[in-house]
Amino acid sequence: MCVGSVEVLRRRELLERAEAHPLDEAPGFGLSDEECDALRGEMILHSRETGESLRGFDAIMKLLELHDRMKLLVRVSAMPALRTLGKATYKLVSMNRRIISPPNTGGVSCDCDPPFQLRWRVGLFLLVVGVALVGTFLYGLSLWTYQRERSAVFLGLEVLGASGAGWFLGMAIFSALLPYRFRAFFWQCLMVMVLGVAVLVPFAIVTPLLALIGVPPLACAVWHLAAMVSSSAVMLLATLRRHRNLGFPRWTPWLWFGCLEVGGVPLFVVWNVLGF
Repeated sequence: MCVGSVEVLRRRELLERAEAHPLDEAPGFGLSDEECDALRGEMILHSRETGESLRGFDAIMKLLELHDRMKLLVRVSAMPALRTLGKATYKLVSMNRRIISPPNTGGVSCDCDPPFQLRWRVGLFLLVVGVALVGTFLYGLSLWTYQRERSAVFLGLEVLGASGAGWFLGMAIFSALLPYRFRAFFWQCLMVMVLGVAVLVPFAIVTPLLALIGVPPLACAVWHLAAMVSSSAVMLLATLRRHRNLGFPRWTPWLWFGCLEVGGVPLFVVWNVLGF
């Protein structure tokens, strides 16, 4: 397994009854060629005594069982439907882990990088885009609590439009500035977008409560400005870290952030704060 996975398991004290070995030592433990190839995409828990090998999600559940941890999760994970869901979730994360959490390697690949598989990359794309679109739209719906003369659906669509304007502006500029690294840039923008939406969710949940207790519309508008500032700050910090880890030029996070603000914030303020 890769170094990052080992450290995560070690921090959670799940390697006390197991040994971690680098990928190049795998053939010496009796693993098949198929299992050795699979190690780039998922961890394998191998027993020298029985010769049994468990992969990915099943291996993690076995480690939890060996260390007497999270007993309820281990029991319910044996249910066919949940086991299938768990294995798919593990595989989705594992095969896209360099996108979800890029290591500080300057963008240089290593032998433990997961192999590209189209179905898992498409799965990540659909999940991330779906969460971002639904989350942004629902946040837009929450604006109806202090703009009740307007259609909640149109408010949601307007927030989507404002967010999309900044995003597409950035994509257009960086496709020209970084043509050879645009793919990596694109995926990191998707991940950062989800983080920004996640910040908006608590604000959207609280908004109806503010309306119920009679908070003035102007105060609600200020609340949503705070939501946008918080979301933007989280996205900027995440972009700074991710771009540094991937070895992008130092100016890229700032230009990307500027595209988001120039493209999206004016529309958001005009449509959803001022109510035009």
